[in-house]
Amino acid sequence: MNKIFTIIIFLWVSLPLWADDIRPFPTYLLQSNQRIAVENNYHEVLADTAGIFTIEDVTGKLQDRFTKNITKLVGLDKKIKTWWFTIKLKNSSTSQRAYLYILSGGDAWADASYHYQSPLTGRWVHEKGGWLNPESQRATDDITDALLVELEAGEERTVYIRRTAGYILPNKDDTIGIVLADEEYHETVRNDELFILILEAMFFGLVLMMTLYNFMLFLSTKDRAYFWYVWVIFSFGLSFSEDTLYTIFSTGNYILYYYKLIDLLNAFAIIFNTLFVFHFSKQKNSGTWFWGIGLTTVIPLLKIILVVFDGFSPALRDDFVNLLFIPNAILHLMLVFVYGIKGVLEDYKDAKILMFSGLALLFSLIIWNIHLLVVGEVLTDSLVGFLLYLSPKVSFVMMAALFSRHLTTRLKDLEQNLLQQQLISERDKKNFLAEQNNFLETQVRIRTAEIEQQKEEIETQRDALEFQNVRIMHQNDEIKASITAAKRIQTAMLPLMRDIAEVLPEHFILFRPRDIVSGDFYWFTHFPIATLPHQNHAISVTAAIDCTGHGVPGAFMSMIGNELLNEIVNTKKIIEANLILDNLHQGVTRVLQQEETANRDGMDLSLCVIHHAEGFWVKNTYIDYAGANNPLYYVKSSGNGEFPNEFYEVKADKKPIGGTQYHEGRFNQHTIEVQPEVTTTFYLFSDGYQDQFGGENGKKFMVKKLKALFSSIGDKPLDLQKDLLTATLEEWQGQQEQVDDILVIGFRV
Repeated sequence: MNKIFTIIIFLWVSLPLWADDIRPFPTYLLQSNQRIAVENNYHEVLADTAGIFTIEDVTGKLQDRFTKNITKLVGLDKKIKTWWFTIKLKNSSTSQRAYLYILSGGDAWADASYHYQSPLTGRWVHEKGGWLNPESQRATDDITDALLVELEAGEERTVYIRRTAGYILPNKDDTIGIVLADEEYHETVRNDELFILILEAMFFGLVLMMTLYNFMLFLSTKDRAYFWYVWVIFSFGLSFSEDTLYTIFSTGNYILYYYKLIDLLNAFAIIFNTLFVFHFSKQKNSGTWFWGIGLTTVIPLLKIILVVFDGFSPALRDDFVNLLFIPNAILHLMLVFVYGIKGVLEDYKDAKILMFSGLALLFSLIIWNIHLLVVGEVLTDSLVGFLLYLSPKVSFVMMAALFSRHLTTRLKDLEQNLLQQQLISERDKKNFLAEQNNFLETQVRIRTAEIEQQKEEIETQRDALEFQNVRIMHQNDEIKASITAAKRIQTAMLPLMRDIAEVLPEHFILFRPRDIVSGDFYWFTHFPIATLPHQNHAISVTAAIDCTGHGVPGAFMSMIGNELLNEIVNTKKIIEANLILDNLHQGVTRVLQQEETANRDGMDLSLCVIHHAEGFWVKNTYIDYAGANNPLYYVKSSGNGEFPNEFYEVKADKKPIGGTQYHEGRFNQHTIEVQPEVTTTFYLFSDGYQDQFGGENGKKFMVKKLKALFSSIGDKPLDLQKDLLTATLEEWQGQQEQVDDILVIGFRV
């Protein structure tokens, strides 16, 4: 894998040498007399301190303020960052068109505006340049940022140029000048710039490949130190690829984000390198050095905060933090280098890597910044300038190659140690298995004799157990048959579905007993008009009852509750919801003799008396509700999506039916009017659905989920609601056992 990676890198780096027209050091760039320069005697300048002058200002009232032979250094005067230039160009030829290029003037100029009068219309033409403007908005060459000026034979043209400095650095020249070039010189400059761009693009690709390669090594080693090393490679590499990133960001209106990204990459490179050194070195008795290297992350952290929260003072970010950042970075690399020397003296095997990598980056960073301070910008038009330009990238590649090689070596050592441990483990396992086999063989012989003796006893016990098992199975079949018969009786007690459907065509009943018979049951009766004394409308009574217990005890209670409801409603003709519950409570207390015994059984229920809008006296259907512990839910929906489903709850009285210890006061009655233009679905239920365990964590379904479920399905057809309730219950329950009887009644009137 390493050989293949090395071949790929070699082919990638040697790619520019295959291009015939691109030379690293063109002859024209080494001979200053080839330049066509316009000296100070031929152009004039105007300082725009506030940066507010327009082309109309400088060609009108400010025309007389232009001066010649300005020798002020641009970068040393923070007050003047914007300058206006004026230059007169003339094509002396009487027959040929002239082509001249106005060069960008170096990286110090962030924004450039070129103004000249059109020879056809006489109007001012405005064209943009400078690296602050996206390429799509520039009229200049996308490689050299040079403006082409075409002059017809004998044409004379005055050009006004407005330039804004991008950052505070001393300029290379001691004058504020304009450089013109002919077509041949421009192509030479363009080839040189293109060569640099290709080198930058290849270095950018190399950074991405090395990042990916080291990330694959990290996945193999699972070492946390190499996780931070991947980020060191990524952040350092991208910060050294700023020209490529600028080319990417300048294609759109994202140039301001480019500078923030470079600031973040520089800051994160120091932070990630600190984390990597801490995890990689693991040297003992190095607390002071750890603190020293760690303190160099304060300035990068401050820089990150100022970049992310851009509301801080720009002066604090540009002047204070940036001035401190480079010395801080040099101090950081110096501490890493010294820390590596300390590790070498202490015979720490990984310290040489830290020492050499720190030295390489430290040397290149110092040379780079000294060159910037002396020259003002990085030039590539000489061998020395080109080598200085390459120094950070070469140092980065050397550092990455050292650590990548070290990672590969450590990976091989890890694999060999793992193989050796596996061999030792296999040997120990074989010895252990041999000892265990001898021990087990001895134990088998001892146990065989005991087993033979116990075999006869087991066979005797087995025969007795088989006889008991047959007897128990016979008894179980008889009990099951009895309970099945009881289920038929209980089922016959329940109201017929067709009777309910005749009165409530839109309804469903979800009924799932936990055992064969159930402690939950539903009850229904109907009184047509004139069935009861003074009755002028149809009345229906329906209820969902949850008796104490389930199975056989609950079934007995359900029989008692059913008979008492028949007696109270059908026989005594009591149709007030609260009175029905009062009489039912008294009946359960009487039948179970709870005044004289310790019996506390009873039931929870929700009951609705439906007053149908049939006849002259009742215009709208309304429902009287009373509940013992079990509430009434109902959902209003438009049916056509005009408004979302609205969920309502009518709370029950907090006391059960039966049990004298809870008997305080009478039950309350609540009335709900059914609006004919709104679809209203009512729900009566026991607590079995909400108490069912299930889900990923084996918890109860809970009332909150049940309310949300009713609210989400309240506008759907009743048969579909039953299917959704059933599917939701089965999905929630999964493989869990049913813990209680389940009863849910839904209806619309």
